[in-house]
Amino acid sequence: MNTDTKHGWTASAARSLVLAACLIGGCADEAPDPSALTPAQASDAATLGRDYAAARSQGNWTGAAAIGESLRQKYPDSAEAATVGTSLAEVQAKADALIEAKRQESLWTYQAILAGKGVQRSASIDSFMAKAEEGEYAQPSDGKLILRDHPEWGRSAYLILNETAFRCGSPCGMDIAFDDAAATRWSGKQADSGHGPALFINDEARFIKQLEKSKSVRVTLPKGSGHIKTLRFDVAGFRRPSYESAKPLTTP
Repeated sequence: MNTDTKHGWTASAARSLVLAACLIGGCADEAPDPSALTPAQASDAATLGRDYAAARSQGNWTGAAAIGESLRQKYPDSAEAATVGTSLAEVQAKADALIEAKRQESLWTYQAILAGKGVQRSASIDSFMAKAEEGEYAQPSDGKLILRDHPEWGRSAYLILNETAFRCGSPCGMDIAFDDAAATRWSGKQADSGHGPALFINDEARFIKQLEKSKSVRVTLPKGSGHIKTLRFDVAGFRRPSYESAKPLTTP
């Protein structure tokens, strides 16, 4: 028997043996898909898909983002994950924007106290400070911006500075910039708040009007007035209704 014939017989015999084995034991058409979901997993994926759609339709962006990400992590090859993937980036962007807006709002503190024959209302925010690195102590802010309505003294906008000594000079003034606009000169008045040097902004009505349209305010103090050079306030979270509706909780 020549080599070709021998090899041909061997291949034929092998095919016959495989066929016989299939006839006896049965042959699967293909190997099982390792990514296929069990019935319980498929039900869970369907539930997550419905929950995602419901949260999205209700405008619950943070909830929808969390559900969508959970679905894609648990069942990445499911049809539900593919459907979610078409809108998840947009939902996540809206969730991030909402979280940032709440963070900005939380920077402000609103207070109301009985004063004289009425109620004094105030809104305050600390100046921006870089986040402390791991192992470092968080430093106090360099200053505080306060908006105040007093029943006798009227409306004020002023800074409380974390300084032991402050000299504004004469005439007293500062440079203020809103967002990315160039800074302009504003006149001021120095006072003592009892909690540190205070610097009042004389045209408080114009300042507050501009602040309400801005995301950030940068105040550059007079050269040589103290160790603080510039204060930055992230003011986008200011809410006038919260300011005006605060109810007095304490008395002076």
